[in-house]
Amino acid sequence: MSKTQVEVLDSKIGVPALQVEIDGKKLMLHSKYNPIQEAGRFIDSLKERIDEAEHVLFYGVGLGYHIRYFCQQFPEKLVSAYEPVAEIANLCLKLQSKTTFPKEKLAYFLVEDKKDSLLENLQQLRELVHQKFTIITLPVYERLFPKQIEYFNQSFKQFLIMTGNDIATVMEFSKRWTINTIKNLQYVVESQSIFEKKVFFKGKPVIIVSAGPSLNDELANLKYIKENGLAYIIAVGSATKVLINNNIYPDAVCTYDPQQHNCKLFEEIYSNGIKNIPMIYATTVGHETLDQYFGPLFSFITTQDNLTQHLLEKQQKSVIYDAPSIAVITLQLLNALEVSKIILVGQNFAFKQDKFYADGIDRFDKEKQGYSDNTVQHQDKATIIEVEDVHNRKVSTNAHFQQMKADMEIVLQFTKVPTINTTQGGAKIKGTNFKSLRAVIEEELDQKVVYEQWYQNDAKKQKLNGKVLKQLEKECSIYMNLFGEIERILKQLDENSNVISSEQPIDILQRFEKLLIEMQTTLLSKLILNPILKMDNEKLIAKLRVGNKKKSIGERIKTLLKHYQIYLDTILTTYKKVIPILQTNVFLKMNLDQKLKFYESTCGAFHYEGNWKKKWLTLFEKENDEFYAVGIETKERAASFEFKLRGTSFQIIASNHSKSPLKIKVTIDNNEKVVLVYERYDEERFGSFQNQIIFAASELTNNVHEVKVEVLSEDINLNFIGINLDASGRVYHIHEVDRVEDLNIGKRIRCHYEAEKFQVGKFRGVGKETGHFLSIVPIAYPKGDFYFICVDDNKLIADRNIQNEISWISLKHAEIATSTGLFISNKISITLPTGGRFLGDIKNDWYQYIENYSMKNTNIKNEEEYWNCIPGKTSWCLDNSIDDNNLVVIRGSYITGKGEWRGENGHYWKGSLATNFSISNGFRPAAKF
Repeated sequence: MSKTQVEVLDSKIGVPALQVEIDGKKLMLHSKYNPIQEAGRFIDSLKERIDEAEHVLFYGVGLGYHIRYFCQQFPEKLVSAYEPVAEIANLCLKLQSKTTFPKEKLAYFLVEDKKDSLLENLQQLRELVHQKFTIITLPVYERLFPKQIEYFNQSFKQFLIMTGNDIATVMEFSKRWTINTIKNLQYVVESQSIFEKKVFFKGKPVIIVSAGPSLNDELANLKYIKENGLAYIIAVGSATKVLINNNIYPDAVCTYDPQQHNCKLFEEIYSNGIKNIPMIYATTVGHETLDQYFGPLFSFITTQDNLTQHLLEKQQKSVIYDAPSIAVITLQLLNALEVSKIILVGQNFAFKQDKFYADGIDRFDKEKQGYSDNTVQHQDKATIIEVEDVHNRKVSTNAHFQQMKADMEIVLQFTKVPTINTTQGGAKIKGTNFKSLRAVIEEELDQKVVYEQWYQNDAKKQKLNGKVLKQLEKECSIYMNLFGEIERILKQLDENSNVISSEQPIDILQRFEKLLIEMQTTLLSKLILNPILKMDNEKLIAKLRVGNKKKSIGERIKTLLKHYQIYLDTILTTYKKVIPILQTNVFLKMNLDQKLKFYESTCGAFHYEGNWKKKWLTLFEKENDEFYAVGIETKERAASFEFKLRGTSFQIIASNHSKSPLKIKVTIDNNEKVVLVYERYDEERFGSFQNQIIFAASELTNNVHEVKVEVLSEDINLNFIGINLDASGRVYHIHEVDRVEDLNIGKRIRCHYEAEKFQVGKFRGVGKETGHFLSIVPIAYPKGDFYFICVDDNKLIADRNIQNEISWISLKHAEIATSTGLFISNKISITLPTGGRFLGDIKNDWYQYIENYSMKNTNIKNEEEYWNCIPGKTSWCLDNSIDDNNLVVIRGSYITGKGEWRGENGHYWKGSLATNFSISNGFRPAAKF
């Protein structure tokens, strides 16, 4: 800033005025004749612009006469002030008794009183993003401080962009972060924290291999390092694919992306059946990644995970700050592990020879709507710029890479470990030294340091804090009670808003706000809901500040009610989508106290009579949406379900939405008991998956018991979720047998199947309970039990599709897709059902037993429920299409708007290439015995 002097003068009307001298040039900040009148004219000229704003930010305060006049004329507007000259701000406050500057009416009074205070000040103005705002600059400042104003405007514009990106990121991923955290808990308790392995990394060199185009130049050097154990190699992002395809197995892969497709980064590991590459994962990583990974797992917690650290009995010592790049995450991890040096490979942050990634990595092209090679695409060049590279030359990059580089440079400022950038032709990274990887090998990597078996895990499981879990489970009900009370108060205020004319409703509003704070400070809110609602909380506060400026109590109440209602609707939507995922995946399925075993209502062990229909819990209710829970719903009086169990106690878990008390009859070994359930949840408000124990039985003899549950209510809306059984017990279907010899038409027998992605697995445990039941939604990496149902003499068909993303040719190589089948014992061979060689063919298993169910001595009214035909999911059949012998028949439920189908139940028929594998297609085994 130029040399600036400020002098206080008296105006003609006796109030202070300011004169500023910059480099010998003097200018008045206010008219020395009548600064108050001048301020009024200035504000009046901007009335139309001011009327459209909720919040006005004044740049340039002076003595604040224009702000004083603004507050008088527009008392219902939020106002803030920004002063770039600390000396002027000090005089403004010093002369406040004479100027009556209304500092107390300002939302913010920000001053550039130190170096770099601009960025700190802008952070305080974050709420402007959620409000209609305008910036008004005092005209004389444009002449006095043009450079400061230009810098402020540029900085403010960049701040808005960055804040908008932050909001967009949180809005897109906040729900995913939390859901992943919940679903990944099962892996956290089974695996160690990476910091438990610190002894192997401390004081050792570690290489972070990224997927930039320069990685191509270093493959020979990396292979040499790997073969001689000169440094630990950690692959990040798509670099895993390149290394595996070049027969270089990294010492670990590191991953954190919360998105569903993150698992695709490791397909080379799945397809090659590699099980000895450890994965270091963030607890918020896409849960599909961990579901499919069969190698050793080691966790770390990021700042986006509010749950895991509180749930672990032994808390992890280090929490990693979230970042937009996995390389930046890994950099922080290695710093915490106290490695001796970090070596960056393939970290270009720039284009190289018109390449975006290393060779062998395909990218999705948005313009072409398909995958292309690793070259730079048109959209990559939208913000192209040139920066200095490691050789002090110019290299092309874009805003996305620049931001990632800036994030890494910030982390490097706090990194104690020396970091070497070996990326040939990459952008220069502040905080690193450049040296070629060959030179690093020759000068700094002179001995073997890697212990190949560092990942062997002989430690005990991580335990969860039972006290915290019980509190969370209890608060699921408390939270809804608080929410109901809050809604009642809000409704009361809304009904009386038209007659409000005094301060009387303020007490009610204060009670409302007190309850809202109580709800927001529950453990359930702090750990799960508040992180998802972070931006909604910000927006609510910003809007309430605007609403509180209303002079009329009635108008103020109406405005507040509007924004509170929007906020409560968002809370409710979030609660009914996310909390059931916690209840199902943690409270029910993880068996935390080792006392109970959960059987899902769709597991196959329950026999249903009457009208029952599957009820799915999804997040977005769109095509290919993920299913997070499933129940069986009935709205029919006299509907019933039956099962057998061996055990001493059980609980029936359901969600009751009936308008009148639910009346059920539970029969245990011919002993009847009628139960009335008064507790109910509004399905529209709270969803269909609020867990309730509607019946419990204990002190049973440890024998096999027959149980029947029948609905007696007239007005019934019940979603049966499953049962809890004592951990040593077992549930049986009423038609289940333990031995193949006892099978006849209509009977079923349990079997276990376990497979890795893209590979045919193994069948075992016929007649036994080997593990949990497989989900009825097929997955690529199954591990669990299912039922074979006897449909005819010596013929069985599985009650579900047991694996997707498997090709018919793989099934044939495993001898399953053959007429003889794969023998899994001397009594059973596994094959596939026939599906008909042409559209309209009825001489096949699918038509006879699944589509038009006609087993003898059975009374099955709903084959879809019985056979678990999931819409959009198909299964390989044994036969080829008669029209094209190269195509194999697939069958399944009707897929809206796609393909050919026939039959009143809408069963799908199509021919597909035998080499195809798809998330929507898999196999439902048949068997001969």
